[in-house]
Amino acid sequence: MDHFHTVGVLVAAGASAGLPGGYAFAYVGGQPNAFILDPGEYTRVHVTVASDLVLEAGPGRHSLYAAVPALSMVSEHPLSLTITEKDLKEAGPSRPPRLRPS
Repeated sequence: MDHFHTVGVLVAAGASAGLPGGYAFAYVGGQPNAFILDPGEYTRVHVTVASDLVLEAGPGRHSLYAAVPALSMVSEHPLSLTITEKDLKEAGPSRPPRLRPS
């Protein structure tokens, strides 16, 4: 099985003619779930978007570019998507931050 870590880069819908000049990513080991391929397809990839970027983007229409850093590849056309309040709640921290001792 070929595995390519694919990073999602969010931009406001219509705000850019393409992917911004740079993007940051981090990779932690593990395999995403496999996808069932349609006839003629070679691979599909799971796109990871950091939850803090979803929160920063906020609700509304956005464009999602997919980048495969290991292959220096970026999707030519973005996927249009809508972030909802429900999405923001799911992306938010699951527990309150720990307090640091003073």
